[in-house]
Amino acid sequence: MKITSTNDIELFFKVLIYGEPGVGKTQWVAENVPKPIWMDFERSTDTLAKIGIDVPVMQAKDIKSTKEIKDFCFDIEKSEYETLVIDTVSTSQIFQLENHMRVKYGDDAKRLLPLFQDFRISTQTFNEIFFFLQHAKVNIVLIAHERTNFIGDGDSKKIISIGPSLTPALQESTRQLVNAVLRFQKKTTGVGPNAVTKRSMLCNSKGLYLAKNRYGIQETEVDSPTWATFMN
Repeated sequence: MKITSTNDIELFFKVLIYGEPGVGKTQWVAENVPKPIWMDFERSTDTLAKIGIDVPVMQAKDIKSTKEIKDFCFDIEKSEYETLVIDTVSTSQIFQLENHMRVKYGDDAKRLLPLFQDFRISTQTFNEIFFFLQHAKVNIVLIAHERTNFIGDGDSKKIISIGPSLTPALQESTRQLVNAVLRFQKKTTGVGPNAVTKRSMLCNSKGLYLAKNRYGIQETEVDSPTWATFMN
């Protein structure tokens, strides 16, 4: 039996980041994570090109099958990259569902609505990939859309939760992989020339925000976070 000291264990951060569109999730990841490579399922990295940030990208239009996604993820440890970014994990499920439909139904796929078993099979792909990545010696960043849930109508309408926009099955699959779920937000104080904008992340299950924290992060909110914030 091999016994390893905890001091000798390599530390890899596996995180789900979500937030409103345009808040800067993709840019923050590009500027902070070590040696990333993107699997871009909705051309989020186009915004990086516009501001002069160059990252290696595998775009959805160039991916021909779910097998290519699996092969790439299973080989990531052997590559030069230190962080795999899936942007967005929500759209990735749609890609894999459409691929499954094309394989199963051929030319009829565009005219048919997916059945429950089709959704189940597309989610199974995540289960296989995420189980492997859970133990892979590489950082993982999953980027997701944000969903706000309300209760009531009209003047009595209230927010009851804000969380990543994932199907229940995908959320369960993701939960097995990630160390933490972080809500990315941008806040502006002051007006005119005195306005100051800063980014922050909410890191635990406080208030309205759905988050997960088995990574030992104690702060409710981290201002101007960097990758080192979570790795130190």
